[in-house]
Amino acid sequence: MDADYSDHPEILPELVMPLHRGEADFVLGSRLLGKREPGAMPLQSVLGNKLARYLMRTIWGEQYTDLGPLRAIRLDKVNRLQMKDTSFGWTVEMQIKATQQKMRTLEIPVPYRCRIGKSKISGAI
Repeated sequence: MDADYSDHPEILPELVMPLHRGEADFVLGSRLLGKREPGAMPLQSVLGNKLARYLMRTIWGEQYTDLGPLRAIRLDKVNRLQMKDTSFGWTVEMQIKATQQKMRTLEIPVPYRCRIGKSKISGAI
């Protein structure tokens, strides 16, 4: 979860419950399936997200709807991913590796609001 006010921490139980019930290994909160405040995702974020999802679908065959920052994953599964990226590419890396390892993935709609402060990535306020 990002710490810029854009995500809603009160919905974390909705992300964790499918893991707890054994229904999924990886749960991704989709901002594009959920309700977004106007201006919450600047155009460059929407286009970059779309391009990355297109490439993941074309190369790995996975139909993600978002690269959302709100996610939950079982500890044993995240350890198997052997994540390497320590910067902004971790979202894509995690989703590609989860696909490659055939993890049971679930996307749920999540609300998304305008962030507080300035983005280090897109420069949006």
